Amino acid sequence: MDINTAFPGSYLKAADILGRLITVVMDRVEVEDVGGGDHKPVVYFQGKERGLVLNKTNANIIKDMYGSETGQWVGKSIVLYTAKVEFN
Repeated sequence: MDINTAFPGSYLKAADILGRLITVVMDRVEVEDVGGGDHKPVVYFQGKERGLVLNKTNANIIKDMYGSETGQWVGKSIVLYTAKVEFN
């Protein structure tokens, strides 16, 4: 069994990218309850079902590229990739 299939979810996760570079076009950003009453922005992409829950780091990267108003992000491209990061 592929352990990545044991934890399906509504949002993209690193295992979905599998070390590839994936260019996507942003379709919309919505604030959603992502579990435990935690509300975060989720960016959805054209032609893709699942969105990416934004953390502070990736939200700031997109903001630096396209501005702080998420409406300005619609139709713009980004590249999804995985990276190891320090936590806490």
